[in-house]
Amino acid sequence: MKLAALFLLISFLSGCMYADYFSPRRGEVNDAYNAMPPLASAGADQAVPPATLVTLEGRGTYQPGGGRINMRWQQVLKGTEPVVMLSSAFSANPTFLAPLTECVLTFTLEAGDGRHCTYDEVRIVVTNDIEQHGLGPIVLAGADRLAPFGARPGPDDIVLDSGNARFERVRVSDCSIGAGEDIITDFDSDFSIWALTGSDNGLSSAPDYLFLFDESTYYHAVSLPEITALESVSQALPGQELVLNAVLSQNLPSYQYLRWQQLRGAVVDVKAADTSMSFKLPMEVQQLAFIVTVTDGEWESAPYLYKINVSPLANDHVPLPVAPLRVKGHVGQIVTIDGQSSYDYDGDPLTFSWQQLWGGPADFITSADAPTLSFIAPENPTTLVFKLKVCDYQICAESAAIVVDIVDISDNSPPKSYEDYPVIANQEGELTVVLQFDDPEQDEMSHLSCKFYGTLIPYLKLPSACNEQINDGATEVSCLFLQTTFVDDAATDGDGVSDTATDSEDNDDGDATTDGSGPVPVQPEVIADEALKEYFPGSYALELSFDSSSQDLFSVPMNTSYLYCSACDKYDSCANHSFPIYLGP
Repeated sequence: MKLAALFLLISFLSGCMYADYFSPRRGEVNDAYNAMPPLASAGADQAVPPATLVTLEGRGTYQPGGGRINMRWQQVLKGTEPVVMLSSAFSANPTFLAPLTECVLTFTLEAGDGRHCTYDEVRIVVTNDIEQHGLGPIVLAGADRLAPFGARPGPDDIVLDSGNARFERVRVSDCSIGAGEDIITDFDSDFSIWALTGSDNGLSSAPDYLFLFDESTYYHAVSLPEITALESVSQALPGQELVLNAVLSQNLPSYQYLRWQQLRGAVVDVKAADTSMSFKLPMEVQQLAFIVTVTDGEWESAPYLYKINVSPLANDHVPLPVAPLRVKGHVGQIVTIDGQSSYDYDGDPLTFSWQQLWGGPADFITSADAPTLSFIAPENPTTLVFKLKVCDYQICAESAAIVVDIVDISDNSPPKSYEDYPVIANQEGELTVVLQFDDPEQDEMSHLSCKFYGTLIPYLKLPSACNEQINDGATEVSCLFLQTTFVDDAATDGDGVSDTATDSEDNDDGDATTDGSGPVPVQPEVIADEALKEYFPGSYALELSFDSSSQDLFSVPMNTSYLYCSACDKYDSCANHSFPIYLGP
């Protein structure tokens, strides 16, 4: 009996020592803190359009013990994907410019404290079809707890916003990131760490971590309050000041605190105080998501998810930024990007903001807040990328990336005609005249403008890509090889008709109600017209047809008309050509 009593006394004292050892007060540094590795979180996968500025999200990385964390981002090359340049590989939120072509980029985030390292991976899907990916899921892994050694999390630990989820054991390795002279390599194996991730529509969530402590070794004397409710605001206006208040099941002891984490949406400037967090909502329409947990620096409660849909008033429409998708400029010359055609369906006045995303810094000669941006091009050929943001009273919208090609045309040659001798057409077979133009540098052609003089004018059948205008007694025909088209800003518009720049019946919600959001421009493309032919880069042809059913064409022998054409390449290097056209027997 005495031995049994002595054993119980020793066990009791051991339990008290464990209670003190593993129940540290906030800010206290001890071995319990040192045993906790930092937990890397590279954020959720993102789907982004080409040529946009992408921000990697590493703010979810944390050290349960509250110690210093060092981060390092690296691009993982898995195939032929392009290499991008990070603004700062050792910060929580580095940025980079997405490539101009569709691809999948992979990055890994390494988090270390000089003792241990953990890793997380994130994918950035660069695509022109953002809608097919959506936002991806949000997962919550439940509260830390005691469990038998080697236990796995159960289904009760999973809270999933959408998609599928799975737990993976976190592998902790020795790490020299941020280490001093001595690297501590010990790691307490009496607890296990599990990372919960979810996937949906090709995108994976940010990880949420769960600690399982060995119940035969650990004893936790402090109970954490539960977050039983949150003053919920699911809808809010752009630019609104918002305060989130956590409602707890009991008072929060001084050594326990709330940990807020943003999971989704534009990065907001957070001001946290006690059990509340305040911030200003962004002006763009989007969804923000936060979680809040209670922690004592060792254990953490179950998280509470809080989502906010940022949307304008019901009668306000999103403004439409209108700017060219591609601009060409010459080295050392003034380049202008015109955004003053941007408009708001409600008639609200707009404010403008230009931002350079890529390339050497441009020397602005107009304000970045003006509707039209002008700058002096660099002295060497390069590519610059800009973005335009327009805002009405309560909401903003951003344009697609504006690519500016800066070229040196000092040695550029204009296009030339394929044949310089007179064109003779007769009555046999199809009465057509083919005019072909080649560019010595194989530059793309931007347009071909022709003027017709003579008796053939009434019989000319214009291609659909050409326009006819009477000027000074001559028939002027202008034919574009490249044009900018306009499409709906949603997958379906309900009318089945391709929108134009002046379309006011843009019903992208599938019903008969005009929503006023309007069409958006897409990349200029070669016009699909049988009369306009692209043989190979830099070689184009215009095929003109005449109404050969009329015998008046051949009433006068060697009926002559004249065709004067101006052909220009994409760098506005033009050349004029004259073609006599004879109709012979």
